[in-house]
Parts: sequence; C-alpha cells; structure tokens
Amino acid sequence: MWPDVHKYFYRTISKTDILFIANADKNNIPGYIGVGVFAEISFAAGLNFIRKKKIQILLSKMPSSKSVFHEDVKRWLGLGWLEKFETKE
Repeated sequence: MWPDVHKYFYRTISKTDILFIANADKNNIPGYIGVGVFAEISFAAGLNFIRKKKIQILLSKMPSSKSVFHEDVKRWLGLGWLEKFETKE
C-alpha cells in the first residue's frame, strides 16, 4: 500500500503548478523541514530543470539555523528555485 501512496503523491506533484510548503515549528525548530518534505521540494525542483512547465515552490517560513536543511533552503532561495510566501496585507 505505501509504495502506491508515494507513487500517487509524487505523480500529483509532477502535475501541479504550485507546491506550498507549510513548514510549521516542530521539535523546538522554527520552520521545521524534515527529510520527507525536503525530498518533495527536491523532486519539484528537479522537475523544473527537465521540463518546460514550472512548478512554483512556495515556502511558508524560513527554517531556523537549527534545521538540518537551513543552508540548502537559503541557497535555493538565493538561486530562485524556491520563493518565500508573502501575504498581501
């Protein structure tokens, strides 16, 4: 069952226009991003390199420096591979 769920989920990411990362605080780490979510971001970013359709990857919160993926996210934001979600108030 689990392999089918993952296949379906990643197939769905490949068809989307926007991937929104709702990275809430967890385990005393503001903007926590775990291995699974980092894999999803990486998958969408990889698809953007190999095809013409672009998936907009929006991050709700910058992960703190305590996060394992802080430097990667910071670099990818700088490269324009991710965007920080900004609310219009």
